[in-house]
Amino acid sequence: MRSEQLSGVADIADRFAGGFADVTTRANLQLREISAANAMNVLQGLRDLGIVTQGSGADNIRNVTCSTLSGIDATELIETMPLAKQLHYHILHKRELYGLPRKFNIAFDGSGRVSSLAETNDISFHAVCVESENADLTLPAGVYFLLGLGGITGHNDFARSTGVLVEPDQCVAICEAILRVFIQHEDRTDRKRARLKYVLDEWGILRRPTPRVRLSLQRPTRHLAIERIAHQA
Repeated sequence: MRSEQLSGVADIADRFAGGFADVTTRANLQLREISAANAMNVLQGLRDLGIVTQGSGADNIRNVTCSTLSGIDATELIETMPLAKQLHYHILHKRELYGLPRKFNIAFDGSGRVSSLAETNDISFHAVCVESENADLTLPAGVYFLLGLGGITGHNDFARSTGVLVEPDQCVAICEAILRVFIQHEDRTDRKRARLKYVLDEWGILRRPTPRVRLSLQRPTRHLAIERIAHQA
């Protein structure tokens, strides 16, 4: 956010909201105490500032997060900010992916100095490296993401590794496939259990991608023995 945008948000808060903005744990700003008569003034004011609120009023994915030092950490295996942005806009422009709980979380970790705590998310992508001595024709050397599923720390559980390696350019596709399966099978009758962990627990599957996900993805997934990974945080 640029300085003039932040100043503009403060002006909107003074004129049309409660005169303050809350900063959330996921780096959002929230304006509160907005009257019905001022709702459009807030939306129009934000759009004039170049701040688009599309998707924020629906059951949409919360901010897709990534490594804090993405792009400036010399120890990271891969820059994760571009992937987080790509996934964010991909979901934002697909209305059929809006039917999600308000706390469904996704994170990328580049395996650098500062962790993004990806394992606390419903879907996690953790960068790993397969070096040449552990590579073969079915698994070329390079950087991949190890897929984790089912994290929900508020319910005392972390995402478990699935053993599935995802190429960086396939992260968005596999994430969409998982989301579509979740939307079809989630339990929205109990708000506290409307998370991916409980779908997987009900199926009796220990955080593994299911045939349903592979069918939605329409391509096979790569599984890897953990000892073939040369670097992981």
